[in-house]
Amino acid sequence: MKFAFRFCLFISVCLWIAGCHSCGKAKAVQKEPEVSFIRLGELLENNNTIIDSHQRITPATFEQYSLGGWKTSNSMVSAVQRSAIFRTPWIQTGSAYRMMFKARAQGRKRREMKIMAQGHQLASMTLVPEWQSYTLDVPPDIFTKQNTNLRFVFKGQDEGPYADFESFSVPAYAWRSIAIGHDERQAILVQPQSKLTFSLRVPSGNPHLFFGAGLLEDSVKPASFKVSVVTDSQPQELFQEELKPTSSNPVWKDLELDLSKYAGQDVRLEFTCSAERTEDPGFEAWSSPEIYDVSQKKSHPNVILFSIDTMRQDRVSYYGYQFKTTPNLDALAKRSIVYHNAFCTYPSTLPSHSSVMTGLYVPKHRVSRPGSDLVYRTKRIPENVTTLAELAYDGNYTTAAITDGGFVSSFYGFDRGFQQYYNNASHENIRHVGTVDNAIRWLQKNANRQFFLFLHTYRVHEPFNPPAEVFQSMFPNFPVKKEGDPLITVEYLQQILEGTVKPSAEDKDYVRHCYDSDANFFDQNFGNLVKAVQNLGLDQNTVILVMSDHGEQLFDRGNEVGHGAYVYPESVRVPLILYVPGKGHQDRQEIVSLVDVYPTLANYMGLKLPQLDGRPLPVDNLPPANRFVFYETSNGAMFWAVQSHEFKMVLDGEGAKEYFYDLRKDPHETKNLVDSVPREYQVLKSELQKYVAESKTLPQKQLEKVEEDKELKEKLKSLGYLD
Repeated sequence: MKFAFRFCLFISVCLWIAGCHSCGKAKAVQKEPEVSFIRLGELLENNNTIIDSHQRITPATFEQYSLGGWKTSNSMVSAVQRSAIFRTPWIQTGSAYRMMFKARAQGRKRREMKIMAQGHQLASMTLVPEWQSYTLDVPPDIFTKQNTNLRFVFKGQDEGPYADFESFSVPAYAWRSIAIGHDERQAILVQPQSKLTFSLRVPSGNPHLFFGAGLLEDSVKPASFKVSVVTDSQPQELFQEELKPTSSNPVWKDLELDLSKYAGQDVRLEFTCSAERTEDPGFEAWSSPEIYDVSQKKSHPNVILFSIDTMRQDRVSYYGYQFKTTPNLDALAKRSIVYHNAFCTYPSTLPSHSSVMTGLYVPKHRVSRPGSDLVYRTKRIPENVTTLAELAYDGNYTTAAITDGGFVSSFYGFDRGFQQYYNNASHENIRHVGTVDNAIRWLQKNANRQFFLFLHTYRVHEPFNPPAEVFQSMFPNFPVKKEGDPLITVEYLQQILEGTVKPSAEDKDYVRHCYDSDANFFDQNFGNLVKAVQNLGLDQNTVILVMSDHGEQLFDRGNEVGHGAYVYPESVRVPLILYVPGKGHQDRQEIVSLVDVYPTLANYMGLKLPQLDGRPLPVDNLPPANRFVFYETSNGAMFWAVQSHEFKMVLDGEGAKEYFYDLRKDPHETKNLVDSVPREYQVLKSELQKYVAESKTLPQKQLEKVEEDKELKEKLKSLGYLD
C-alpha cells in the first residue's frame, strides 16, 4: 500500500510539473496584439520609451548658462553669492517645465534656498550637506524666449560659497504645436546637440516612418538631422541631411522612410540633431513622427471636408442657377447625395465653422464673431468641447487642414486635433488660390494612410476680383471695368452699405457677375482636386463632403451686400453635397443643418459620438424626420431664428419684434404673418424661446478673452471684417 501510494504521489507530482511546464510554454508563445500604427509623440507623453529625454548640463558646459554668482571647478559648480542666476535653455512656453539637479549644502549645516523666476517664488528647498537630487517644476508661461532666468537665493549672513551643484538636467524636448511659415504642426521641439531614442517593436507588414524636419524661423545656424535604427548590430542610418535657415518661405521637409526590413523586430529609433552652439542657437523640430503599416487594409474610409466660404446655394449651378458657375462641382453632385434644404447656424465664418467642428449650436459652443461683445460668447472654441478633428485623431486617423486662415485660423482653436494645420496668414494674398494645389501635394504624400483632411478657401469671399479672363468667359457681353472706374474692393462695398455710394443697376450686376466669376474660378481649381482624387484611386475609399459656412447678400433686398447682418435665406441657406463611394446619386429635400456634418463624418469614420446637437444626415430610404433647425446672428442687432420645413420664425432681440413666414407660399420671406397668428406660430415660438433662453445662459466660469495679433488683424481687415 505504501509503495502504491508513493507511486501515485510520484506520478501526480510529475503530471503537475509537466502541466506547469506546459503552461509556461503556452505563456511564452502567447502573442501580443498586433500594432500597425505608432505615434512617437504619444510615447513622449507616456514617458516609458524615451532613453535620452533630458539634456544634462555638467560643470564642463555650465559657463554658457551662468549669469553671475557661480564658480566652476572640474567636478562641481558652487554658488558663491547669496543670489546666483542660471539661464535655462528655452524649450517651450505654455506647459510645465521640469528641471532636476544634484546639490548639497556647503559645510555641515542645512541651507535654506529659494528659487525665483520673473518675480515669482517657484520653490523653497532645504539643502542638506550630503548630495541629493531635487526636482523643480516651473509653471506654464513663466518662461519667455527673452527671459528664462532662474535666481537661486540662499538664506544666511555668512560668506559663500553656499551650495555645490554636481549637475543640472533640463528638458531636451517639448511635444507642442510648432509653426514654420504658415504650416503649424504637432512636433517634438528639441535643442541643439540632442538625441531622442525610442525603444519599440516595429509593426509587421509594410511599415513606413513618416515625419517632417524643420528649423524654427529664428534659427541662424544650419543643423544636421539624422534618423538611425539600432538592432542587435551596429546603428544603421536611414536619413541624414543638413537644413539651412532661410528668411523667405521657410517650410518643413517631409520624409517617408521604409522600415519593412525591420518589420516585427524590437529596435531603437534614434532622432539626432547636431548644430553649432551659439549664444542664441535656435531650435529644431521633428513633426508628427509616426510608423504606419501602409499595407494594412483601411477599416474605414478617408474623409475630405471642403468648405467654400461664402458660397450661396443658389449660385451653385447644380441647384438650378441660370449661369454655369460650377460644372466640376455639378459633376460631383451627380454622383453624390445633395441636400437642398441645408442651413448654417450663424451667417459668419467663425461661429459657423465652430458649429461644423463641434456639432453644436452656438449657445453650446458659445463662439460668436468678434464685435458682438456678449458676456455669454467667446471667440475661441472652449477646451471642454471635443472637436471633430480630435475625435478623428483619437480614432487613429491622420489629420491635416489646409485653410485660408482668417476666422478659420488656429488662433480660434480650429487646429485642435490636427497634426498639421496650414494657415494662409497673408493679408496680401487674401483669397489663396493655392489651397487645392497644396491639398493635391498632401494627398500624393499621404494617399496610403487613413486620413481626415479639412480644406477651406476664401476664393468666393469679398472682395470679388476674379481673373479678367474668367470674368470675360462667363460674361462676354458685359462691359469690362476700366482703370479708374469703381472696382470691387472692401472699401467700395462698405461705402454701398453706408449709403455714401449709390450703385446703379449695372454696378449691381457687375458685383454679382464678379461673385459668379469667382465661383467659377474656384470650380476650375476644384476640378483639379477631383481629378487628383480619382488618379490616386482615392475615390473608391474616400468620403467627400462639400459645403459652405454661409451665403451672401447680393442686393436681394435693396442695397444690402455682404453677410452676417440678417438671417434671410440668401445668407443662411448653404450648399451641402456628400459623396459616399458606392452610394450613388440622391436628391434630399429634408431640412438639415451644418451641425449634422460632425456626426455624419464621425459615423463614416467609425467613431463614438459625444453628446451633440447634430444628427447624421439622412441617406437612402430613411423617412423624413420632423425637425427644427436654429440659427442666429449678432452683427449690430441680435436675431434668433427657428425653421421647420414649412415655416420660419425670427425674433429681433433688440426690439423684441417677431416675424413669421409660411415658406410654402413665401420662400423669399417677404410677408410677415405674425399678426394673423397661425397655429404653427405657437409651436415655433415655444421652440425658439427655449433656444434663446439657452443662448442667454451665463457660463459656469468666465469665458476666455483673447486678442488677435497684428498679422491676423490685417488678414481680417482685408476680408472686410475689421475697420
